[in-house]
Amino acid sequence: MDGNFIITGGAMGFGKEFSRRVMESGGRVVVADKNIEKGEETCQDFQQNFGASSCLFQAIDVTKKEDWETLWAMAEKFFENKIDVLVNNAGVSPILGFDLCMKINLEGVLHGCNIFEEKLGQHNGGPGGLVVNTASVAGLLYGFDRKGLSYQISKHGVVDATRSFGHNKVLRKTGIKHVAICPYFARTAILDGLDADKIKKASPFDFLSIERVGEAFQQTVT
Repeated sequence: MDGNFIITGGAMGFGKEFSRRVMESGGRVVVADKNIEKGEETCQDFQQNFGASSCLFQAIDVTKKEDWETLWAMAEKFFENKIDVLVNNAGVSPILGFDLCMKINLEGVLHGCNIFEEKLGQHNGGPGGLVVNTASVAGLLYGFDRKGLSYQISKHGVVDATRSFGHNKVLRKTGIKHVAICPYFARTAILDGLDADKIKKASPFDFLSIERVGEAFQQTVT
């Protein structure tokens, strides 16, 4: 993991853990997040631990294409035109409403996949690379209640997008590998506003730790 990574939703939770593991392994990260305060704080902490050149914070609303273009330009400058991996990790709870959940959790991922292909795809003269999408076990199962449908549908979309962008027919042209990680519930901001204890009691498994999901991420990219 000693390459150059862009990680959305990198200020907290899984994204922060992924970023830490990359830097511990000698890589560098552009931490991208809509939460400017948390993003700057996280990046400053990383710079103190791993050096000033280890990371850069860039604010982004993943639903806006113009924000992706700005992020990409900043990352190219920071990494001296060598971007290796994009981690589409930004996501929200269904409590924020159906439309917003779909826009951030699915549309944001699609924007990321598309710009990575446009900029780095071998069919466009680029070197190829790797895209990692944070999906969920919700993207593999059915049966959520009405209040959670937007989350379940959006994560099914992420799984399908990963399979489609990463299909061998596409991979042969773009040189871009796409993989998804599908963790179970973990105590992150995704559970904010929800009854976490009720969810845990109704679940057949215990919640995952953020560190365990970080281990899965590390196995995925090494």
